[in-house]
Amino acid sequence: IVRMVHALSDHVVTNSQVLKQQFSLQGSHTPVTCIYNGIELEHYRGIHHPNPPNTPVFGILGQILARKGHGEFVEAAERLLNQVEARFVIRGPEHHSAFEAQLKERIKRSPKLARAFQWFPYTESPDAIYQGLDVIVMPSHTASFGRVAIEAQAAGIPVIASDIEGPAEILNRSAALVPPKTVAPLYDAMLRLASDTAWWLELHRRGLENSARFSTALSA
Repeated sequence: IVRMVHALSDHVVTNSQVLKQQFSLQGSHTPVTCIYNGIELEHYRGIHHPNPPNTPVFGILGQILARKGHGEFVEAAERLLNQVEARFVIRGPEHHSAFEAQLKERIKRSPKLARAFQWFPYTESPDAIYQGLDVIVMPSHTASFGRVAIEAQAAGIPVIASDIEGPAEILNRSAALVPPKTVAPLYDAMLRLASDTAWWLELHRRGLENSARFSTALSA
């Protein structure tokens, strides 16, 4: 695919340094440039309150798939409820897949999970969801740009994400990064944000600063 893209292109543009490296073909004279996806910062500023929550609401947004880490999210949530009061949101398009059915059944079997979880259908604009969230969780197994993470940070919502190439590049030290496909580190990160007000405020501040790098004014 990389060779075909170079053969058909005068200039290759990627939205991450990881992809830039993948598409930088040795021996090719086709230039490769990284331009991050831009977001309208002002649209998200002020969506979320800047105050640490008493009962935090953790949300996972996007495709409901095993590789997006929903299974680890639910397991970490169950552990968290043994320590603190919290609520959880899953938002995404329903595909009625076997994994989705298993996930819903897993939540239904546990009374404390069933009481704490809410499901929301996918909508074009997640603004209303952002308004009700205190932490965004992105425990994906595979790298991607992670637009949701930047939108959340622009709205002042702290982010927990997998420590893999895509999120690590765009988030750096502005989020809590955890190893993918593991429950214990994810639980630890969620517990800290639920119980450590100073840490929540610090990631709130870092996220606002980091999201400024992705303004549409810089990407134009």
